Amino acid sequence: MLKRLLSVVIAAAVMTPGFAAAAEPAPGPDVLTVPDRAALAAHIDALEAGDRVVVATEEGVIAGELIDKDADDIVIDQPLVQGGAERIAIPRADVRGVRYQSRPSQAHATVKGLVITAIVIGFVYLALRHFVPTGP
Repeated sequence: MLKRLLSVVIAAAVMTPGFAAAAEPAPGPDVLTVPDRAALAAHIDALEAGDRVVVATEEGVIAGELIDKDADDIVIDQPLVQGGAERIAIPRADVRGVRYQSRPSQAHATVKGLVITAIVIGFVYLALRHFVPTGP
């Protein structure tokens, strides 16, 4: 009986912080609000479709992938827990801050792949040269 009670207490202690963290809204410490509306507009204009964005508004923080932007709205696909995405249109006047991560360019990914391939080939060559006997 004591073992079972101890197991329940330990399980509750381990699981409770996870439940509390999941129930709380996502904080936005990485999203900085900008009092200068012109600078904020310049950042919004620099966004491209496909960028990962976090937008701070009066109501809270919305994170997702930028789909479209125009003079009046910013359209974001916010991923849903059960799958799929919810399309949200945020008026530019409501935006208080933006944080974004541009998607990596295809050229950068290609160069990274080539470098990794060259390193692997170099290690295989050195290993074969060192461990494979060379003649009598």
